[in-house]
Parts: sequence; structure tokens; C-alpha cells
Amino acid sequence: FFLLYRLPEVGAAIDKLSAILAPITCGAVIAYLLRPICNGFSRKLSKWLPKWKEKTVDSVAIALSMAVGLLIVYALMAILVLALPMLVIAVAIKCDDPGPVLFRQKRVGKKKKGQITYFYIWKYRSMKMCTPHDVPTHLLENPEQYLIGIGGFIRKFSIDETPQFFNILFGDMSLVGPRPERVENVYEYTEKYPDFNLRHRVKGGLTGYAQIYGKYNTSAYDKLRLDLM
Repeated sequence: FFLLYRLPEVGAAIDKLSAILAPITCGAVIAYLLRPICNGFSRKLSKWLPKWKEKTVDSVAIALSMAVGLLIVYALMAILVLALPMLVIAVAIKCDDPGPVLFRQKRVGKKKKGQITYFYIWKYRSMKMCTPHDVPTHLLENPEQYLIGIGGFIRKFSIDETPQFFNILFGDMSLVGPRPERVENVYEYTEKYPDFNLRHRVKGGLTGYAQIYGKYNTSAYDKLRLDLM
């Protein structure tokens, strides 16, 4: 928004980009439906900007509505494309170890009005039902013994994360962003690194810089540095 304030021509560029994207994606339809919500946000923003910036502020509403609309379209496309493989994985899990196919964990979401929000993230179950539920996987003694048949495979290639496209569809997450952390981890990391709270200014994502260049054993501090780059 600082750039939009300083560079009015960016607003015109966003208008042109929206005009290009609108005919080629049904995200434009969703964007149109979301426009009233984004207009409300732009009106709040306009109170802080001079009158001659109104066109730029209106472009912010267009950009927001297009971004949210495209995000919903991409999530739907991913769910449709992956529907058959996801069904096969669900059947394999059910046949291997009776119990729920999916499990959910409470995670920290984007801050709203200065307050931390929470949501439940969905994953395929890769561990047996007899696995201790109050112990993180990396703290288990010989965690491999608790893996179901395809558990190692879906964890290695992050296939167990694919149900999170539904989290994206419902607005809990974005495609790209810092990975949502468990509540207890956030309290622990924030105490050590106060800047860790900066991650919660945006929605958590299915993937991000820390996931691409980091590993499961990457320290919290290094993940934070990658997330803030």
C-alpha cells in the first residue's frame, strides 16, 4: 500500500492486469461477487489517503477481489485434478489401518485486529491409531514403527498435505505463505524470537520459501529468516 500511495501509476497497471485476467478465468466472476467486501476495505483505506489517490484505492479493491477469486479457482482446480489420487490414498489408508482417513490439528492463523486467530488444518493420517497423540512425531522413539503402509511415502512427498486445498478453499490458508505452526510451537518460538509474530501478519500457506529451501530439521530461527525474506 505504501508503493500504491507513492506510485499512482501502479493503480493503472493493476487495472490493465485485471482486464487481461478477467476474460481468461472464471476467477473474474468470483472477484465480482467479492468486490463489495473489498470495496469496504478500500473505503477504510481511502480515509488515510488524499482525494486524488481515490483511483489507486479503487484499484486496491480490484486487486484484492481478483486475488481472492483466483485463489478460490486454483484451489477448486487442484481439488478436481487430484480427486482420483486423493480417493485412492483415502482407500489405502482405510484398508491399512481402520480409523479416520483425515486428522486435524489446531494451528495459528492470521492476526485480526491485533488478535491471534486459530483454525484446524487438515491432513491425511499417516500414523497408526495406536500412536501417542500427545507427543510430536519427531519426539517419538522410533517413529517409523507407527507409520502405516503408505505413511512414509505420503510424508516424504508431502502428499499428506493435499487436503489443505480445502483449507485454502474455505479461506483459512493461502497457496503461498509461512506454514501455519502448532499453537504450542508459536508460544515457544515467540518467547525465543519476538519477530516470530511477524509471520502472522499474512495468512499461512500450503508452501513457502522455508518449505522449498528448508527441511523438517531446519531450526525455527532459520525458518523465520526464510519466511521474512
